[in-house]
Amino acid sequence: MNVARMGQEARQASSALSDAERRRDLIRDAQASFRRLSEQVRDAIKTDAPTATIRTAQDGGWSASLNGATLSLSNVVAVAEKPWEGWEAPAFNVAAATSIEVRVPSNRYDYDGRSHALWFGDIKEAGRYGWYEAAFMLSPFSRQRSRLAPFSLPPGEASAKALWTGMAEYQMAWPFTPFPSQSLEDFIDRWLGWFADGTQGNLHHPSSMPERRPEGSWRR
Repeated sequence: MNVARMGQEARQASSALSDAERRRDLIRDAQASFRRLSEQVRDAIKTDAPTATIRTAQDGGWSASLNGATLSLSNVVAVAEKPWEGWEAPAFNVAAATSIEVRVPSNRYDYDGRSHALWFGDIKEAGRYGWYEAAFMLSPFSRQRSRLAPFSLPPGEASAKALWTGMAEYQMAWPFTPFPSQSLEDFIDRWLGWFADGTQGNLHHPSSMPERRPEGSWRR
């Protein structure tokens, strides 16, 4: 019996090691693919808004500033295997996450801009990992207020509430949207459009969902 028990424990240890190795591989894949995405967004800003000031953050992310508006792309961080903190977990896994945002000077409506979450997970198909964009909002019944609308959330209790089928203080504002495998043109156009709106004082609180494309753009 001791031999059988030891054999089972060895198999469990081997399976746990294999799972950990697979997760490390996923995180490496996420970091490599995100570097390419980040470079494409930054190159587009250098081309379309050459007067913007680009700064690199200590964590490896970066920001571009122009006329009081700032577009920022954070660095990728690994996500815990079970990050949902006791709330009902969604039916997918997330290996890594980051966020992108556009901030503007606060106005009389206490609106500072918007941010979206970027998650690397098998969100649409089990075992098929890729980058997805999403954003969240507060429920109309919530007493909380956010100066960013919509806003990003990391995988955790708050985002699990938004993904939950029941009533909670958080809701989805932008459904999980996969990045195309070949072109990021739509993603880049949207965020450069919101950045352009911000530099021109035209970035406003979204009045309804789903949202319209940003009005501002350096591209024609």
